[in-house]
Parts: sequence; C-alpha cells; structure tokens
Amino acid sequence: MLRLSSKRLLQSGCVPKKGILFISNWCLRTLWPKQQHIRRDTCAQLLQRRSGQPQCTTHLELTRHPLRLAAFSPSPSRSTNMTQCSLVFVSFLVGCAAAACSGTTGYEGDGRFIDRGSSAAIDRYILDLGPVDLTRTSTSKFQVANLPGEEFVAGLQLTPAAGVESLEKASVTATVSLRIVDQQGKVIVNVSGPLRDWTWSTARNTSAVFAYGGYGAMASFMPARRGTYTVTFTILQPDQSERHGDARLLLKGGGWK
Repeated sequence: MLRLSSKRLLQSGCVPKKGILFISNWCLRTLWPKQQHIRRDTCAQLLQRRSGQPQCTTHLELTRHPLRLAAFSPSPSRSTNMTQCSLVFVSFLVGCAAAACSGTTGYEGDGRFIDRGSSAAIDRYILDLGPVDLTRTSTSKFQVANLPGEEFVAGLQLTPAAGVESLEKASVTATVSLRIVDQQGKVIVNVSGPLRDWTWSTARNTSAVFAYGGYGAMASFMPARRGTYTVTFTILQPDQSERHGDARLLLKGGGWK
C-alpha cells in the first residue's frame, strides 16, 4: 500500500524524485552499512548453493534478490533501523502530500498567492494582483504561472470609501476590460463592459464586494499544468463616483464545495 501511494505521488509530480532517492539511499546505508556488506564471493556462493540462480555482483543486487532475507539474518538492531527507515519514509510522503500536493506547488509570477487551506469551502486560492485606480484610463499587464488545477475567475474586489456603508451597482460608473491569454496566444478569458453589469457577490461580515464577469466560456478558466498566462486589465472609462475606496484585481478559485 505504501509503495502504491508513493508511485501515485511520483506520477502526480507532487513529490520530488530526488527526495525519494535521498531517503532510499539513506535507508540502504542505515540497514546495510559498509562494514556489514557481504563479500562478493560469499554472495555468489550463497546464491549458487541455495538456488542456482545467477550470481549477484553488488550488495544492492543482493538486497533485491528473493533470498535476501536468508542472506541477512534478523537482528534487533536491524529491526530497529528498519522501523526508523519506515517512519522517515512515511513522514516524507505525508509531508509531500500535505504541502506539495496541496495546490501551492510553486506559484510563479506577479502578485501575492494565498492558499487558505483544505477547510475553505470556496475561494481556497486567491491571487492578489494588487490595487488598480479606477479613476483614470490605464492598462496593466501581469504574468502568472503554475496555478493550481482548479477553476479560476478573475474580477475586482471593491471596498467602500470611508463613511460609505455599502456599494450599490449604480454607484460605480467605470467600464473595464479583462483579458487572459495563455502561452500559445489563445484567449481564454475575455470580458468587457460597465462594472455595474458584472456579477457582484458579497462575503459574510464584510462590506467589500467582488465584481466578476461570471463563470463559463470566456469568463473563467481552468489552468493547465505548468501553464503560463498573461492577464491584461484595461480601464476604458474611468469611474466618476467617489463611493468606492480600494479596488484590487483578484483571481479566485478552488474549495471543497
């Protein structure tokens, strides 16, 4: 069962192969130190006498042979070492499964990437690309890579200005465009229009709103493994109101729901 789990982790790309090799070599050195290696001629005589099968030439081949248990008689110290190796190897796999396979597998690019953990029902992963000024026309570009394999939606988090309790759609007059292109030049997200026409969502116990172009074709995307993307955000018509305070460009996705 342990071997199957490690195989799946390796195939998933979450566990570094160098780490597996390091742990395996450490266990070999612990279980069979150099001073306890069986001499090559002894190894050959043992295998010929017991099974008549081809001779082994190294201690590693001997450990892989079906008669390896006969070659190495059990001892309390070796049993203790085997237990230690098992614990180290299991701890290594568990750590990789919890950390490397949790989705935070080395995000690269602009902004600040946040993983809220496996207990998050929605929006487990949040990529904060920073503030944008809605009061003037501008174009901003961002590079993102190695996002987790979850559906992401891009949008603006709007916070009311000081003294404003909540934001209404009609109070924000900006018209914006959001475009995401993959490394092959294919447009995978392309939404444009007045922010008041976008989908607005609010979270509990906060006055901030998240405005996005919706889900589905050309509004959300599923990142490819090791994919690289260019995010372009353009303010086509500035906002003339003074009701919103901070505006931040976010990519959000994931969660157990």
